[in-house]
Amino acid sequence: MLRTIGQLSAIAFLAFIAIAGFFVGFPSRIGSPGHDHYIIVPLLLALCSIVVAISAVAGRCEADDRRRILFLVSVLAGISVLASVLLGLAAHGVINIPPAHLLGPLLSLDGQYAFEAAEFEVYCELWLCAAAFVGAVIFAFWSSGNLLIKQGTLPD
Repeated sequence: MLRTIGQLSAIAFLAFIAIAGFFVGFPSRIGSPGHDHYIIVPLLLALCSIVVAISAVAGRCEADDRRRILFLVSVLAGISVLASVLLGLAAHGVINIPPAHLLGPLLSLDGQYAFEAAEFEVYCELWLCAAAFVGAVIFAFWSSGNLLIKQGTLPD
């Protein structure tokens, strides 16, 4: 029982970390400057509902499936943390990532809000790059482990 509670708490915390970057970086106001709408509360409700949904699904699963969900959510949280570190490096000029400039015109943003949208686009680009890197590392370790099992050097 305590192990299940601990796993569900870890899943909720890591899911929050994995998803929060997309909600925190979203432009805070959408629309033209004369018709600004604050969307912080709906974004916060969406973030919390996603975390609760992931935790509820994990709570209904068996122990092995719950461990798989914990692994997946921890990988996603690691990708989000890596993307946030890369965004900090980009903000300090260590790396240069040009934004795609898709979100600003799509949401009719200009001024400061267009800058926030461009920064959000850079975060999404960095997240995808970090996901590709982490996926390649996991695949390399997974493949080498399977290779060692096939050669008979590791027990099944």
